[in-house]
Order: sequence, then C-alpha cells, then structure tokens
Amino acid sequence: MKSNLVLRRRVPSELSPLDQAIVFVSTGFGPGWAPFAPATVASAVMAAALFLAAGRLTFARLLAIAVVTTVVGIALGRAAERVQAGKDPKWFVLDEYAGMAIVFLLNPISWAACIAGFVLFRAFDVMKLWPADRCESLQGGWGIMLDDLFAGLYAGIALMVLRAILALVHPA
Repeated sequence: MKSNLVLRRRVPSELSPLDQAIVFVSTGFGPGWAPFAPATVASAVMAAALFLAAGRLTFARLLAIAVVTTVVGIALGRAAERVQAGKDPKWFVLDEYAGMAIVFLLNPISWAACIAGFVLFRAFDVMKLWPADRCESLQGGWGIMLDDLFAGLYAGIALMVLRAILALVHPA
C-alpha cells in the first residue's frame, strides 16, 4: 500500500491525518506530486516565488526561509521515508526549496538571476559534487536535505562568479 504512494499524486486517505499532513507539507504543498521531475518542478516553483516576492525579501527573511525550510525538512524527512517505506521519496521537495533559497542568500534576485540560479542549482543537484555525494548516505532528513543545501551553496557561488564575469565584460 505505502510503496504505491508516489504513483498516486495525491495524499492517500488511508494514511493517518498526521501522515497526510507530513506528505502534503513534504510535497512542498503540491509540486512534489508532479508526474515528471518533481524536484525540477519544485525548484522552478521556488525560483518563481522568490522572483515574485523579491521586493519584500530582505536578507533576514530569505535566511529565515532557508533555515525554517531546512529545519522542517530535516524533521519531516524520516517520517516521509517511513510513510513511503523507502529512502528519499521523490515527492519530498522541501530540500529543493531550501537549496534554492541558499542560492539567493548569495545573490540579488532578478528574472535573469532566477533563471540562471535555477539552472545552476539543478545542475549541481544532479552532479552531486563532494561532499554532497556523501550526504545522501546520512539517515532520515539529514540525508535528504544536506546534498541540496550543498547544491544551493555551489550554485550560489557559481552565480556570483558568473555575475562578476558579466560585470567585467559588460560594465554598467
């Protein structure tokens, strides 16, 4: 029963109310149910949300988003694995939300930065450079979250370098 959870694209009614809430929050309030590439969809949703909220996002608010999403993701990770009866459920996308927030802790938000940050984040998330590759072996929420936090850090640094290069080539 639980192993088919990812195929249903909705919160199964046979789960307890607590497990239903865990699944709903863990899907990023929906994007985790995307039938194809839920991590990519969730990353795009977060990039769009950050762009739309850019005028109201101070560094402190963005840091709060990253920290709260990370803490909630770590807390819910083990429970999501229990509900799915497997490691790192594909529908669990809070790690993408936290990783994308990290990208923009290091960079100003603009439409171009959101597109570049999204592409860089997804690339680093897929590449799993050291030590991100080792993080997945950690238990529960730590294993789910940490590799994406590293991907966000790498993407944020890469975007900073790209912006610096563009500023040299095309000074304002």
